[in-house]
Amino acid sequence: MALARRSADYDWRSRLSIGARVVVAVVLALFATLLVTWIAERSELRWRHDLTAAQENTLNPATVRVLREMPRDIAVDVFFSAPEPPFHIVGREVQDRMRRLLRLAADQSGGRVAVEDHDLSDRTRLSPRTQARRQELGLAVIEPGGLVAVSSEGRRHVLRLRGDLADLDPGNADSRQGPVVPPRVAGFRGEEALLGAILKVSEGRTPIVVFTAGHGELDLDGPGERGAVLLARELKAQGFQVQSWNGARGTAFPAADIAVVLGADQRFTDAEFAELATFVDRGGRALVALGPRVVGGESSPEALLARFGAKSRDSGIVCMPMPSVSGGLQTGIPQCAYAVVGFEGMPAQNPITDPLRTADQRVMLFASRAFDRVAAPRGARVLDLLRSAPESWLEAPIDGTDRYDYAPENDTERTRYSLAMQVAFPPVRNPDATLPSSDPARAESRILAIGSADALANHLLVTNRDFVVNAFDWLASREYRVRVESTNRESRKLDLSDPVPVSRVHTVTVILLPGLCLCLGLLTLWLRRRST
Repeated sequence: MALARRSADYDWRSRLSIGARVVVAVVLALFATLLVTWIAERSELRWRHDLTAAQENTLNPATVRVLREMPRDIAVDVFFSAPEPPFHIVGREVQDRMRRLLRLAADQSGGRVAVEDHDLSDRTRLSPRTQARRQELGLAVIEPGGLVAVSSEGRRHVLRLRGDLADLDPGNADSRQGPVVPPRVAGFRGEEALLGAILKVSEGRTPIVVFTAGHGELDLDGPGERGAVLLARELKAQGFQVQSWNGARGTAFPAADIAVVLGADQRFTDAEFAELATFVDRGGRALVALGPRVVGGESSPEALLARFGAKSRDSGIVCMPMPSVSGGLQTGIPQCAYAVVGFEGMPAQNPITDPLRTADQRVMLFASRAFDRVAAPRGARVLDLLRSAPESWLEAPIDGTDRYDYAPENDTERTRYSLAMQVAFPPVRNPDATLPSSDPARAESRILAIGSADALANHLLVTNRDFVVNAFDWLASREYRVRVESTNRESRKLDLSDPVPVSRVHTVTVILLPGLCLCLGLLTLWLRRRST
């Protein structure tokens, strides 16, 4: 009986001991799991080694430094869709590489960068979250291939597949025009574009844009076709502060970074004109977009531009023939007043137009005036920013009216015209005057002359959005083009006509690998005989 009692006590104690050890083991396993997870999330405690030949899984040190020193959190929304022909394959390759890059950036940022990938495979059944983000980011249209939206605290910057993330070469699919060449990724610039977008949306400075008012300018609150409410919204989304100024009321020109004259059809007062000219002379930035009607006079918008080297022509608007249904070119229709500028009408290596050229985008202007170069301030650089097609002509209004017949006369000159000009020059240093910007390092005055105020109006802003954003970024010295070396994949093709690589492959596959297997077999046989 005593033996049975001791056995029962022993069994009870054994079960308790085993149970306690199981509980301790579970707790220790849970603790070890949490510890390993915490260590894995600590980038400073993690060791990584990139084994790819092109170092595709390693961020540039400049990118890592920016990610760790960002003043605010960044949200990245990925809206990738099916690429357009003939970029079906290479477009998907760019998308995959960008997704990997974003995962690396989110990992290196320590949680400061949040990436959300939206499914656009079925446009008719988008998730409520995707629709909400598109509305918040103002993405009304997502072109083939898709885009990446980088945002922070109301600011956003959009990166498109072609032009921003990568340069795609369409190749040659027609054997009649030479050897058949498949499409390829000519250059992947995803990291450079992402870094520039992060710098832009996370900067602490808020440039102030002041629009003149009271002279027939486009209405910043106007929702109609010739209103500018979409422009005001876009500038606010890009991190600008938008104000208006009516100098005719006697108020002085406010502290600003950029002054904008948007389609004024009346002269400024002498005091207003002097304040605008002085603002630019002392390092300010200005954008002057002209309306189709000539104002003229010493205090006109045209006089302000001529003062800095861009003189507008008074002989009419620029028109160009439009394609007809039959495939020819047609004149005599109102559509001829739309000047469409492609890459051939834009300068290369320019912060405003270069992204548009690489993405094969167009800029559209309506009833645009033409410009000529005249005497500019000392040290000025004057550049034609947009040029019309070579078959364009200047259309004068019908006598006594503001109407046009959109048909060139037989003796009318057909040539390219400058539709927008870019001017930069050293500012006038007045020791008694302060710079108009909060950025004391600004070293030059900048002017943009655009022949069409409609190019920034509601009915064309969707088409010209990238051009407008690039223009204001250039005026505000926000050309964040940080150079990051491209990580293009190296070719893995074997040239059978080259005897050197073929000989190396033969040596490795026919001699080295069989010889290694033979040596391992002999070593195994020797070890077995020794053990017996």
